[in-house]
Amino acid sequence: MMSELASSALRVINAAWQHGPSYDLAAQAAFALESAHLLQSSETAAELERLRERATATPAALPPEQRAAIAAHLATVKPASTQLVAGLAKAVHDVREHEHPQWEDLYCLNLLSYMGERMGPVLRRLLDAEARVAALETDLTVKRQYAEAAATVAELVQQRGERMKVENALRDEVEELRSRVAELEARIAAEECCCPEPAPLCEGCRCRCHAQEAAPLADGITQRIAPVQALRESPAAHLAGLLSGSQPDVTAAEVLDDRTIRLTVRPHDYTAWRDWLTRLRVDVATITARGAVTTGTGEHQGVTVHLLGEGVTGLMLAARDGEDR
Repeated sequence: MMSELASSALRVINAAWQHGPSYDLAAQAAFALESAHLLQSSETAAELERLRERATATPAALPPEQRAAIAAHLATVKPASTQLVAGLAKAVHDVREHEHPQWEDLYCLNLLSYMGERMGPVLRRLLDAEARVAALETDLTVKRQYAEAAATVAELVQQRGERMKVENALRDEVEELRSRVAELEARIAAEECCCPEPAPLCEGCRCRCHAQEAAPLADGITQRIAPVQALRESPAAHLAGLLSGSQPDVTAAEVLDDRTIRLTVRPHDYTAWRDWLTRLRVDVATITARGAVTTGTGEHQGVTVHLLGEGVTGLMLAARDGEDR
């Protein structure tokens, strides 16, 4: 179905074509539409759209400085009661709905005067409501940040628990292999013979037989524990042990590979955290904060260090508050 505006445009174009020159129908139609005020520029259309959005948009909350200025103007005015608000609503209705005379409208003037005299308490009530909304929004933001931080900590704790299970399983396997190696070494030391011949007849093959039996098994065990042993003796393990034993801020030091560790610290103040960043040469571009946990990647003694700081966000905020004072 054609809209009213399109129908008007169609009527204007038909009239122009019937009564005007026929040499340029397109130009004639455009001129006719413009003469009938049915055309508008893109700027006008955009401005109309902005006005429509402004008319239908939800009013923005008062900024803190504006609330403070209004409070200063109201001084000691008390907030309006529920009965007063209901009475003012009825007064607005009466002003709008009553029959307005052609002469001086005393009824409207009295109602408007009544509402104007009581606008101070209404503004105070509105101001108090705005303050409560702002406080609730701030509280909601803080709770959301705490929830995100708690989720991050829970995830890190879960990951650490899984790594500890793997480390414990590897530790038990290494201990079992060491026990087996010790058993084989004891058998070699006792020169146990694998030959079925009586002792006097196998003097020449005792060491050779036992060596043939024990060598393949010992080589397999050595191959299995070699990666674990190499990791224990790596630069990363040496650095992890050094930092864990000498720094009270360190809560965990995990060896990820022979050249990488994850170091978890809980510094006592923001200066201590900055010392860690400097000491480990943490790249500023890698520093990220998620809730109360801050991470970054640096390098020390040829080992890559993934630094994880617990509670750093609170320390940074406390340091800023101290500078502001």
